[in-house]
Order: sequence, then C-alpha cells, then structure tokens
Amino acid sequence: MSARTPSATDIQTFYDSYPELLVRSVKASPSAVWLGGKPQGLALSEVAPNWLFDIATGHGGRVRTTEGVFTVKALDDALPPARCRSAR
Repeated sequence: MSARTPSATDIQTFYDSYPELLVRSVKASPSAVWLGGKPQGLALSEVAPNWLFDIATGHGGRVRTTEGVFTVKALDDALPPARCRSAR
C-alpha cells in the first residue's frame, strides 16, 4: 500500500491525537510486520509487543508473537512521538 508523504500539519495532528502512544527505535530478526516488514524501524506501542517498551535501551532478547519468534534490540528510549528524534 502506498501513501503520500505526510505534511507538517498531518504529523502535528498525529502527535496531538495520540499523546500517550510510545515510539521506540528497534532492530528485529527476522523482519517484523510491526516494523513495516523491515528489520529495523520505529515500533509503536499500539502495534508492537508490549515487552519492547519495558526493556532497557541497548538491551534485547527474544519475543514470541502470533507472527513468530523475534530477536530484538531496543536502540533508543521509548518516548511519545513528539519527543522521539527518530520519528521526525
């Protein structure tokens, strides 16, 4: 599915609409559907396994989901999207 690049207004609307959402930069092996099918990206707390938001930055482990077993590593702190430098 393709989509247009969001405008600055679209991004601000998203931030304002989901103030309690957490975002975290992570690596996963194999590629994970909750990372857009990629091996590295931004995990959203509403979609990704909850465990990803509890581990310390720089640490990881294995997580089992309905899509399979993944080896993951947290690359950055879990933050609201407006504060996450990776989301900008």
